Amino acid sequence: MTFSPSKFARAAALQIHLWLGMVSGIIVTIVCLTGAMLSFEEEIVHATHPELYTVEVSGERMPLEDLSRRVSEEYKDVDVGSFSISPEPTRSVEVSVGRGDTIFVNPYSGEVLGRRVYRETAFFTVFSLHRWLLAGKVGKMIVGSATLMFCIIVLTGIWVWWPKSMRMLRRRLKVKTNGGSKRLVFDLHVSVGIYVAIFLFIMGFTGLRWSFEWFEQGLYVVTNSKKERTKPPEPLETAKAESIPYDEALRVGQEVLGPAKSYRISIPSEKSPVYAIRAVPDDAAHAKASDTVYIDPVEGSLLRRDRFEARSGGDRLKSTFYALHTGEIYGMWTRILAFLAALIGATMPLTGALIWWNKRSPKWRANRERRRAAMDDAESN
Repeated sequence: MTFSPSKFARAAALQIHLWLGMVSGIIVTIVCLTGAMLSFEEEIVHATHPELYTVEVSGERMPLEDLSRRVSEEYKDVDVGSFSISPEPTRSVEVSVGRGDTIFVNPYSGEVLGRRVYRETAFFTVFSLHRWLLAGKVGKMIVGSATLMFCIIVLTGIWVWWPKSMRMLRRRLKVKTNGGSKRLVFDLHVSVGIYVAIFLFIMGFTGLRWSFEWFEQGLYVVTNSKKERTKPPEPLETAKAESIPYDEALRVGQEVLGPAKSYRISIPSEKSPVYAIRAVPDDAAHAKASDTVYIDPVEGSLLRRDRFEARSGGDRLKSTFYALHTGEIYGMWTRILAFLAALIGATMPLTGALIWWNKRSPKWRANRERRRAAMDDAESN
């Protein structure tokens, strides 16, 4: 048998694929499985807790100041920071009070519907597993290393298993269910893997920005930009004057931003003495391309609009990475694709390990030797 550089490179890629898969397999399964669980967190929470999110329309909506007072009366230990308002009339108002805690209020009656402490929810545990394995900085590094290995695994897998002809490709894209358990396992790993490889690589590659600071800094290097620290504008020279109502500031912000799924209004504070209204306009580049407008607290005039398109290249790329990683880049259909890819990705280490185990059987080794002998005979003739 003559030496073939291409065969040697393929064999080396297969070994890299195998051993990186063995090292990172359990972590990859955990990260992919928890990622799939987080794909529809919002919809699941809304469906399981409708009493917090859904209200009956009855009369006029109460001013946001009155809702803020109701929250302060109900919970003495909180400071209201912002309101999330949906254009849908049957949605409650979500009041942010810091540390990820949210208090839900009926905008028509002012009734406080309940409080959601995110750090005490099951989804926070899932999120912690996904990002750092419940192990802080050490877990974060382990997840990052396993994700980096996973990106290499996907690339080497494409190299090793990609067919050499269109005829082989058509065969490779089919999962044979009547060829025995070993063939089924092989097809579930290879054939199904071909379908989701690009999605798994995108999710893995974009996920590296949360694990490694050098990777995030690289986003600014490749875009030749710097990380921006957005500073809110100063209010006009109207010190000690009475502030406009929250709803008036929200109305101005909505007119500037245009239609959106929801609006978040942050009330003036020591850190930001002006109103800030943030939303993702309906015509935004993607689901994370938010704009922010700043409203003078006394005059009610527009001080500045920070458009997503005007941010630095690195900042825009970071937001786009988030949308790609979660599947929110083009809405619901890409979220579904990301969910399915993550579920399949969770099975890849298992099916890969089974293929490795099956190849260790004496019967498989004997069949391999017969195939090699047949190839040698064909080459000698």
